[in-house]
Amino acid sequence: MVVENRNKNWKTNPGATSSSVLTIPKVTQNEHDKVYQCRVSNTATKNTPLTEDVKLDVKYGPKSVTVGPYLDYKVIQRQDITLTCSGDSNPSPTSYQWKKGGTPIPGATNQNYPITNVQTSHDGTYTCTVANGIGNEKTSEGLKLETLYPPTVNIQPTYTYPETDLPRIITCSADSKPSPTKYVWKKRGEQSKPDGPTLTITNRGNNGTYECTATNEMNPSGKDPQTGSDTKETFVDVQFKPGAPQAIRSTVTVHTTSTAILECSLSESEQGNPRSSMFRWKKSGISVGEHTGRYSRPNVNVAKDDDSYTCTPFNKIDDGSSATIQLYVQVKPTFTSQIPETVSVVNTDPLDIKCQDTARPGSTYRWYHNNIELLNDDGDIYAHSSTQSIRGKFTNTVSTLRWKTSSFVKRRSGSGAVKCKADNAAGTSDLSFNINVQFKPYGTTLTEMGTVTKVENETLNDVNCHSNANPQSTLEWTSTATQPVSSSGGVLNMGKLNRDHHG
Repeated sequence: MVVENRNKNWKTNPGATSSSVLTIPKVTQNEHDKVYQCRVSNTATKNTPLTEDVKLDVKYGPKSVTVGPYLDYKVIQRQDITLTCSGDSNPSPTSYQWKKGGTPIPGATNQNYPITNVQTSHDGTYTCTVANGIGNEKTSEGLKLETLYPPTVNIQPTYTYPETDLPRIITCSADSKPSPTKYVWKKRGEQSKPDGPTLTITNRGNNGTYECTATNEMNPSGKDPQTGSDTKETFVDVQFKPGAPQAIRSTVTVHTTSTAILECSLSESEQGNPRSSMFRWKKSGISVGEHTGRYSRPNVNVAKDDDSYTCTPFNKIDDGSSATIQLYVQVKPTFTSQIPETVSVVNTDPLDIKCQDTARPGSTYRWYHNNIELLNDDGDIYAHSSTQSIRGKFTNTVSTLRWKTSSFVKRRSGSGAVKCKADNAAGTSDLSFNINVQFKPYGTTLTEMGTVTKVENETLNDVNCHSNANPQSTLEWTSTATQPVSSSGGVLNMGKLNRDHHG
């Protein structure tokens, strides 16, 4: 700037020495650093005037405050950053105060504010207030700090659902900034599911381990974009009741007083989830307790144990189907008839000897005569036949011994030891007695048969008379002779003969 001496603001002193004064009213900060030039000339120096520059130094308080590096500052988590502050003032600011959300940050009184290991807790609006001792302090426009971070997937380790509550939806959520742009579900061993944060569980076949991957795109200020992702696993556990069991044996047959073992099992395809080895056992619909698939009943008998049983698998979800097992208690024959030790029968009379028993199952009979089994052959003396009737759970069997032959003569040899034997799957019982076949005398013989010729006074040897009969027959001698007969039982004793013995 050139100010000539004619300017009213310059005062010139007459004489050999001249001077000029420039007055600038109401100097503002806009005048700072402006250069003023005083130019002096006369006729002698018209072409080469003398000049003198004066630079104006205007002192002023903070005019403006600038913070950086960006007013909208986006930073990826865990980085180190520095916020900068500069103030337009003369002299330069002598004090700085950083604030977050309008609250002074303790110790943040330097021009630069460093932040190490940036976290979301650092997010907020930062301002810088400066002063230089002139005028009022000045505060910057707010700098918004935003921390970017990759996704952290949030799903439970396990999702457990009863099958009856299906379908169910599992949502994969993730904490990230910015929010995830993509979600992918994948079941272990299978292809990825369609994109989306939800997984729909519809049936037990969906059981298994799944992983969810969330991805976001981070665009930090002044740097290249970065992709962040996180993957976590979860186990889907659809729980359901057991299916249909199988009876190892649908009918269990045991002997009375023994131990009955009833068994049920579940095939792998019928197992419930959670698995269980327990069954509810019932007898005719009445509970007999919870046991494993092997249920025992000791010392069984027909009255308390012979029945229909069911086994029903169960778990905490519900009961499965039932299988039925019939427990059949066998009882060996018990005779209900009484036969005398000896049975007497006349060979011409009908024969009807009965062995009778009760058993479970019904018995079959075998008869023995003198330890030889009677097979109802044509040559046998005896024949036997059986009839059965049901009484409750037991079978009554009656086996009758009769004559097989109609020959009275053959029947005479029927005496002897007789045994009836009743058999069933549970055992054998037998009943022994003697049979005494009675018949009238036959086949009478004498030691002297026909006509005996003797001379008077000769001695006749004893004559024996023998007869077959049962019981033993009584022998009696009769004669037409005039001499009385001397006899003892079957022996005729006549001694010396005389004519009166003739007859």
